[in-house]
Amino acid sequence: MQLALGHYTRFYAGSSLRMAFQNFYIGETHSDAGVTYLFLPFGFSGMGTNRQGDNTTSTLVFPNNQLARDISDEALRNAWVMEVDVKVLDPDSRSVQTTLYTFVGQASSSGWDESGLRIELNTLLDAVGGEVPIRTLHQKLVGALPYSNNVRLR
Repeated sequence: MQLALGHYTRFYAGSSLRMAFQNFYIGETHSDAGVTYLFLPFGFSGMGTNRQGDNTTSTLVFPNNQLARDISDEALRNAWVMEVDVKVLDPDSRSVQTTLYTFVGQASSSGWDESGLRIELNTLLDAVGGEVPIRTLHQKLVGALPYSNNVRLR
């Protein structure tokens, strides 16, 4: 049995799912958990938190073309929330074995060069202390989200 890693990403505007993409099954659509993912070559890097507890950014990288620039522009203007799943896949049975990690972030900045377009995602709000279980707050739970990590809790 051969296992592989793939990324599945969902873009939300408010509570509405706008787009869903996967980067493993080339040129094909793939369904998982009731969502149909179109193929799009993209990369994902980063993590949600670090040992110091401060927020870090993650990056989605797409080919630089007009479609990617339009998506990036709309994502930034409308503060889209993006979820990225890192999944273990079985290419032989075309099935998802398990989800290793889900990152939730808000589009915060974008940039491109001649070969690629990057959308940076800020973590939303994570617990800092080791005794507190990490719970990511996102728009579906709490409503509109701030554009920065400068948030005061009362």
